[in-house]
Amino acid sequence: MSNSLLYIFFSVVLFLSACKKDAAKPLDLGYNYIPLAKGNYIIYDVDSIYFDEYESSSDTFKFQLKEEIGDSFVDLTGQISFEYKRYKRFYKPLVDINTTAWYLTDVWYVTKLKNRFERVEESIRYSRLIISNC
Repeated sequence: MSNSLLYIFFSVVLFLSACKKDAAKPLDLGYNYIPLAKGNYIIYDVDSIYFDEYESSSDTFKFQLKEEIGDSFVDLTGQISFEYKRYKRFYKPLVDINTTAWYLTDVWYVTKLKNRFERVEESIRYSRLIISNC
C-alpha cells in the first residue's frame, strides 16, 4: 500500500509542476521592418525600361530612389503619423552618382496603428501590414 501512495504522491507532484504558466511573450507585430524615426532612410537602385510600341522604340532609365522618414504630426484621425519623403537622382555618364543632387518627388505619410501599418500615397491609403491577432 505504501508503494501505491508513494506512486500517487509523485504523480501529483509531477502533474502540478508541469502546470506552470509561462509569462506571456509580447506579440511581435513586425513593425521593425520600417523603423519610424525621423531621418531613417533606404536607397534603392532602379532600372526602368520604357517601350513605345507605336514607334517601335525603347529607352532605359537608371536612377536611385531614396525613401526617408520625416517629421511627425497628428493626422485628421488623431493618430501620430510621419512624413514619408521620396527623392530621386539619375545616373549620368562619367559622373559619380554620389555627387548628384537628390530631387524631392513625393511627400506621402505613414501611420502605425494597433493592428496595421498604413501608407498614404497620392491620397490613396494602403495597408501594407495587417495583424489579425490583436
